[in-house]
Amino acid sequence: MTTGSTARVGCRAVRRQQPERLILAIPVASPQALESLWEEADG
Repeated sequence: MTTGSTARVGCRAVRRQQPERLILAIPVASPQALESLWEEADG
């Protein structure tokens, strides 16, 4: 993952469906991308 923009959009789309919990699993990402996505998911 480079910037995380696609993951961010996906998380926000899922969040609109009001799931009980949203978990984002990223096997490899830059520290900057991880930091920017930290608030998008629950775990």
